[in-house]
Amino acid sequence: MHREISHADRAFGAESRLSLYFLTWLVGLVVLADLWPLVVQMLGSWGTGLPSWSNEIFGYRLALIAALIGGARVVYGSLDGLLQGKWGADIALAIAVIAAILLREPLVAAEVIFIGLLGECLEDWTFNRTKSAVRKLAELTPTRCWRLRDGTEERVLVADLAVEDVVVVKPGAKVPADGVVIAGSSAVDVSALTGESLPVDKTVGDELLAGSLNGNGALTFRVQRVAEHTIVGQVIQLTGRALQDKSPLERNVDQMARYFLPAVLGVALATFLVVLAFAFFGTPRGTLWAAVRVASYPALSVLVVACPCALVLATPAAVIATLGRLAGTGVLIKGGSALERLAQVETFAFDKTGTLTEGRLELGDILPLDGTSPDELLRWAASAEAQSEHPLARAVLEAARGVTLETPSTFQAEPGAGVIATIAGRTVLVGNRRLLTRHGIP
Repeated sequence: MHREISHADRAFGAESRLSLYFLTWLVGLVVLADLWPLVVQMLGSWGTGLPSWSNEIFGYRLALIAALIGGARVVYGSLDGLLQGKWGADIALAIAVIAAILLREPLVAAEVIFIGLLGECLEDWTFNRTKSAVRKLAELTPTRCWRLRDGTEERVLVADLAVEDVVVVKPGAKVPADGVVIAGSSAVDVSALTGESLPVDKTVGDELLAGSLNGNGALTFRVQRVAEHTIVGQVIQLTGRALQDKSPLERNVDQMARYFLPAVLGVALATFLVVLAFAFFGTPRGTLWAAVRVASYPALSVLVVACPCALVLATPAAVIATLGRLAGTGVLIKGGSALERLAQVETFAFDKTGTLTEGRLELGDILPLDGTSPDELLRWAASAEAQSEHPLARAVLEAARGVTLETPSTFQAEPGAGVIATIAGRTVLVGNRRLLTRHGIP
């Protein structure tokens, strides 16, 4: 059943578990077919007209078939673990299933198998969500890019890039490596790496990070770091190590599990012997076989109820799922041990104003300098920004909701600087100091 496989070392890999889901569906369907005649009988008159059938085939209960189909996997996993010197949680479950079959309680064995398979499906679903969130980090960088060589652009794999290569990043494309801009200017979205909600203006001499999303301008940059040496590559490696890092609590649980299973087997054996003695030497004195049957049921109950799957899996599953969920939202933690220490934290201190935001820009104060009213200044600015897709433009337009805007006769977006438009014969510039300087305004 639960093989106690390490999911952390495959955090970025994809693995098909269709066989697990198919087996769970098949066992559940056979168990339902075995219970269906009883369900129809319990419904009485309400079950009139419902199809019914025998829960036996060739003289064997359908539940026995379900127990054998699912139990083979459990027994194989247990024997495989024993041959490798591992005492896994499957051993107690395998013994319980075999004992139930020998006691001619196939429905009990089938139910135990189905519950275990269903739990494993839920566990696999949890880890798949985690791996999906973590794999998004690896998707930040593109697979291909445009390399500039001898004045000619060539389409190459990002894996073929080397330090000192010159790369052209077209508008709307992702940056394939870390480097320094040598030509062009644009606003670059770095939110996936830094959490910065506002695009950062980049021009000659500025640093570019792999995984950033270029805006409306074209950028040419010289590669300085590639592959795992980039910032995003180091983030991916850090996250992968974090998923493999066991917290002290996880290590304690692993140690407990090694002693837990022998203890469970010992308690089951003690239960069997005590009940056997009472059943055999009781009044009236019973037969040995009858006493064995009576003593087997409580011993079987101990094995089934005390199966340590939850003990072994709950803590690692919680830690890995949390790390993956945080990674998918841009929060990176160094490992399970750091996550565990967060439970002791009572106060958080942030050293940068604006670090905690809603990720949505809003227009603050409007301060006219030449006697123009704030409403008139907002109208001119919103009219100029109406055709822009920049986040700042959306903030201005949101503030000007309900204001009647003018339609620009000309409009031009200058990447990394702002916009310039002609409205009612006036030239309106909305942007940063770089835009003003370009047009001779100090």
